[in-house]
Amino acid sequence: MDQGGYHFIFQVMKSIRQMVGILLWPEVKQALQAYNVISERIKTARLISKFRKIFNVQCYAPSESDDDETKDQFYSQLDSVTRSLPKGDIKLVMGDFNAKSTLQITICNNLDCYTEMIGECQ
Repeated sequence: MDQGGYHFIFQVMKSIRQMVGILLWPEVKQALQAYNVISERIKTARLISKFRKIFNVQCYAPSESDDDETKDQFYSQLDSVTRSLPKGDIKLVMGDFNAKSTLQITICNNLDCYTEMIGECQ
């Protein structure tokens, strides 16, 4: 879909809430070599740059409230896609991973260690 010179790659499969897309501005649209719809949650695009090809994987991970089978299937597909990418390409894996985690930093010196929790993502 083109809008104002921008190119939006998307495909609604089951629900608009699970749609994943890739937006390319006009200068980058020319560099698009190929794109692939892996699933309703994973899309890929391969771009040609001056020095190397860039492989973008765009995804929308299931949330914690989704069933285990859905989560396992998503991460299995994502693993399969990332393992199959061409070796010489620059790889970008981006998207909404629905993370719920806390960053923990441990600093140690010769005598003891100090651990601190730095914020929380929800």
